[in-house]
Amino acid sequence: MNKQEARAFSGVSERTLQNLMAQRKIGFRRETGRSGQTVAFDRAELERFKADREKTVQQPAVQRMEKEEMQTGRVQNCRPLQPYRM
Repeated sequence: MNKQEARAFSGVSERTLQNLMAQRKIGFRRETGRSGQTVAFDRAELERFKADREKTVQQPAVQRMEKEEMQTGRVQNCRPLQPYRM
């Protein structure tokens, strides 16, 4: 699988894919052909990466707070409103 196919499959941008390659978080191999050097990715490795990424995606903090507030029935870390003074 080439870079374009890997980006489309994993759902990341080109820059993110390059960063992941540089950090060795995604395995790849360099292949030399008639048109020069290319990069190839293993589909099974990308599937593992995609599954791990979906597990670690967190909800935004605001949504987590709203969910906690609905469960507990109270708003945390809020001060009572003060009248506006001129």
